[in-house]
Amino acid sequence: MTLYEKNNEQQQQQQHTTILVNNEQTPLLLPNKISKTKTGGPYNEPPAASFTGAVFNLSTTIIGAGIMALPATMKVLGLALGVGAIAILAVLAEYSLDVLMRFSKVGNAVTYSQVMESAFGRVGRRLFQICIFVNNFGILVVYMIIIGLISTPLTLTTLTGDF
Repeated sequence: MTLYEKNNEQQQQQQHTTILVNNEQTPLLLPNKISKTKTGGPYNEPPAASFTGAVFNLSTTIIGAGIMALPATMKVLGLALGVGAIAILAVLAEYSLDVLMRFSKVGNAVTYSQVMESAFGRVGRRLFQICIFVNNFGILVVYMIIIGLISTPLTLTTLTGDF
């Protein structure tokens, strides 16, 4: 390796510095330009997520979970009560989004925890974190049940050869 190649390699390594911060102050969406190069960091990581990509990912997750839950909800509640529940939840979702946007601007908050703390204090922030944990745990249980319901018949038909 020549002196020119070694110097060039050192300069490239210095250009690929990536700043990673992982604490409660970390924003929900990282800026697109984390590293100083356009192609990513020293190990060719993909660029950071964009706002559009995050919105699309969250939307598909919400829509997917909603589509799986709607038939069972309508079966239990009936048509009139089911449509009424959907309308009430739509109003509550719109209101919660309004509160979220209002307090994020007023409190200059960049994370959900900071928004809850500026709106409801430390107790509200802790309660929010507990709700997120319970929600994620419940979704995990639902997905495990679905996987169990799908994989058990599939495994039995594969093992017995009865197609």
